[in-house]
Amino acid sequence: MAMINCPECKHEVSDKATSCPECGYPLQQVRQERSLSDLLIGKRWQARSQTLGGSILEVMFMPNGKFNGLLMPNTSDPNVVMILQHVPLKQQINGTWQVIGPQLILDYAYITRVHSGFVSSNLKPIQFTQLSEDKLLGVDGSGRIWEWAKIR
Repeated sequence: MAMINCPECKHEVSDKATSCPECGYPLQQVRQERSLSDLLIGKRWQARSQTLGGSILEVMFMPNGKFNGLLMPNTSDPNVVMILQHVPLKQQINGTWQVIGPQLILDYAYITRVHSGFVSSNLKPIQFTQLSEDKLLGVDGSGRIWEWAKIR
């Protein structure tokens, strides 16, 4: 058993405790947030989801709560011809991210129509159900599955 300091009152607490015995601060949630953040920060991830409309999102998560990357058509998708008529081949994506427990919240804008230049804003909370060093699996608020794979 190791000892950690409570982020709220700085009291020394067992790393197995779910809350601080001194002030009641919920330590389990802090560990989950740190764990998901640690998996994301400084690494490149590739996401696939129906929410992305047949596209793949590749991002690099930075410690300051920002991310950047590319949104591009998923060429393994059989509907890619239809998608290419509406979405640019590749577009630079910049946005913000935040972790709350096992949930990742992404906020970014992207072009959804090539000819009209229609810009859509995306605020996506993704509830992760499986976490590992190389793969994340979750569901967004629309019930769509998100599969994330770390890019080597």
